[in-house]
Amino acid sequence: MSFKVSVITVCFNAEKTIRDTIESVLSQSITDFEYIIVDGKSKDNTYGIITGFDDAFSAKGIEYKHVSEPDNGIYDAMNKGAGMASGEWIIFMNADDRFSDPEVLKDIFEDCDYSGYDVVYGDSYRVKGDLKKLDKADKDIELLRDFKFFCHQATFTRKRVFSEIKFDGQFKICADYDFFLKAYLKGYKFFYKERVVCVYSVEGTSNKVYYRTILDNYNVKISNGLEKKSPLIKVKAFIWNLKHMINKEW
Repeated sequence: MSFKVSVITVCFNAEKTIRDTIESVLSQSITDFEYIIVDGKSKDNTYGIITGFDDAFSAKGIEYKHVSEPDNGIYDAMNKGAGMASGEWIIFMNADDRFSDPEVLKDIFEDCDYSGYDVVYGDSYRVKGDLKKLDKADKDIELLRDFKFFCHQATFTRKRVFSEIKFDGQFKICADYDFFLKAYLKGYKFFYKERVVCVYSVEGTSNKVYYRTILDNYNVKISNGLEKKSPLIKVKAFIWNLKHMINKEW
């Protein structure tokens, strides 16, 4: 079967958060999509929670499939999930992330023509505890040359893009930035949809170790020929990290 959208979740030992993620997918008001979960052989009850939703998805007529097996990290699992997908568009909604509301897929795809576009990206909410703030994306895709200004959980990518580009595991934090930067440099077309797509937690790795995130960001640009390799990269990353610590509210 083929579907309009493949929603993919990758997870490992996520029993505390996976239920909210799954329920946000199950609650979508349309059913013309498939849901794939790639679990990295969790040692807790994550996979038990996943299989516990089999009947609920079947009752709504939503294709639901899952695997639980060892992998080489989040980006390896994301590549695996993309390979399993049969949808025209792919979005990753990983553990501790969720759709912003039940109408997201309907609003993104109903009566919308994305002919000529390969990536559709929107806005997101970031949360920390009871706090929630809007992260607006930007229409100017040229900004990708400097940094990734949208989160991958708010991004729909045509499956055909994954036949040419994979998530590169050498980047432990910013492989998603590398993926979209490569897509941009190869000429794939991006479309900004002014719609909040997801809610994501700032408790993830990229936010906890911001210096490493900035350094990985520079390494992505070096790998793609947008920055020269230099010992000063670590100094630049430190300065950006310092600015972040001073200016970031949370």
